[in-house]
Amino acid sequence: MEGTEDMIPVQVLSLPDEVPLLARALSRPLSMKILKHLREKQMSASELAAELGLRLNTLKYNLDALEEAGLIRVKVVRWSCKGRKIKVYTPSEQPILLLPGAKTNENPSISYFLEEVRGELCRG
Repeated sequence: MEGTEDMIPVQVLSLPDEVPLLARALSRPLSMKILKHLREKQMSASELAAELGLRLNTLKYNLDALEEAGLIRVKVVRWSCKGRKIKVYTPSEQPILLLPGAKTNENPSISYFLEEVRGELCRG
């Protein structure tokens, strides 16, 4: 297929398997605060915890849920002066498309639709 190297990956979630992860992550007010802060600047868990006035283990639980749902990702890993790994988080750039009741690998019209969506995202 021509131009596939420029295609934006689209995460397609099927019901009921993957959507609960996304719904659970987005239903927490703290998760929304985390996403808002990460949109402004990429940060480590300890930086986020300090900025939000939270304990690190509370924040880590929400970071893990957001990462598992595909809403954030680790941008880079740094090393502290004590030799510990420090993950720096950023929002995921991958669009998420929810298609209730559709099995994309079994439905040619869904596959066509996804190709059209990817084309529009690439154009702009």
